[in-house]
Amino acid sequence: MVFVNALIIYLFLVPLAVLIHELGHAAGSILFTKQSRANVFLGPSNTENSTKFKIGRINFYLRFATFGYCSSVDKEGKPYTERMSNKQRMAFYAGGPALSLIAAVAAQTAAPHFSGELFVLMRAFTVINVFTFLSTSLPYIYPKWRKGLGGTPTDGYRVRKVWRDMRKQRNERKKAV
Repeated sequence: MVFVNALIIYLFLVPLAVLIHELGHAAGSILFTKQSRANVFLGPSNTENSTKFKIGRINFYLRFATFGYCSSVDKEGKPYTERMSNKQRMAFYAGGPALSLIAAVAAQTAAPHFSGELFVLMRAFTVINVFTFLSTSLPYIYPKWRKGLGGTPTDGYRVRKVWRDMRKQRNERKKAV
């Protein structure tokens, strides 16, 4: 049964945790802007050769993977993140880790209501989401060996940069007065 659980975790729970995380980014994008859309990718950020569907202002591009990506775009499909205000960017970048943490708490809360293998899988889903939360919310650059993400900043790194930009702008306004 250990092998079956490991297979379920790898084939379903890890991709589901990644998808939940990316949905957090999408929620941050569409809830805090009126003109952006969100593209959610499970796997490479490539719109070809993947399952495609749309729910509201969120476009999904899915294939089996243990990593994902979310982009905020305008109606023409051009990147929108840089046109967002600092608060909108903060919501976009922080949305992924926040939803991962919420999923971890939900799985941990639900686990005692299950027994046997389902209990084990719920606890595993908790651990996966806690790991996703921690590995994306801490501010660092992903190492080059990290498939699909190597060399890119974490969400925490981006949130810290936006936070610094907000402080810098606030200090500049104070000096101007």
